Amino acid sequence: ITAVCFSPDGKHIAASSQDKTVTIWDATTGVKTLTINAHTQLVACVEFSPDGAWLASGGYDNIVKIWNAKTGNLKLQLKNQPNNIECLAFSPDGRRIANGCNDLTINIFDTKTGEKLHTLPGHGGDINSVDFSPDGIHVASASNDDICIVWNTQTGAIVHKLVGHGGDVLEVRYNGDVTLICSSGSDKTLRIWDAPTGREILVLKGHAGHVRSVDFSPDGHTIVSGSNDNSLKIWSANQTQMAR
Repeated sequence: ITAVCFSPDGKHIAASSQDKTVTIWDATTGVKTLTINAHTQLVACVEFSPDGAWLASGGYDNIVKIWNAKTGNLKLQLKNQPNNIECLAFSPDGRRIANGCNDLTINIFDTKTGEKLHTLPGHGGDINSVDFSPDGIHVASASNDDICIVWNTQTGAIVHKLVGHGGDVLEVRYNGDVTLICSSGSDKTLRIWDAPTGREILVLKGHAGHVRSVDFSPDGHTIVSGSNDNSLKIWSANQTQMAR
């Protein structure tokens, strides 16, 4: 299993896999409801659309595919990409999708027409994570070049470079009111940034290994992180100490 996600209503769980498939389960019963033979190579990422109607997958066959989440029928293929797809994210309105590639770029597509809206060059390493701001105006990306970049999704321009990690940046997430960005990395830290200015606010230390995954709680006050040290940690977004 390479990635997992809940549907927006919490009723289903989807997973992508090295066996080239995408699988959906009923989150209450654990019953498998759908298996899609999705790609010709490893599937690295999977994500439900905000309305839960569609499921996007990205693979090492250099394609993003959008599926009907109930039937598994293919809606759209986003092919015009030169390298492995490592990560993806829907915009809050579901009309765009961003994906990060091993060619050091982020691509943004229209999810209805399949038109490529932007190719965003600027990183010097593979892209590990992308996340749209909740207002859809910006997208943040995390890379093996040790930085995050915040982009304007309308113009493709770089808004901020978030510099501070001492190694690969493995994930990046916005909080719900677009005031904070949290990133995590191979330097064993989480870093909290002021989203409007790009200023580093906090460095959270406590993990003994790469911090591979991070997310905000819905109210934005709490952060959860997962690490190669085999632990999950829960932090206060407003303080430097762990909540528990």
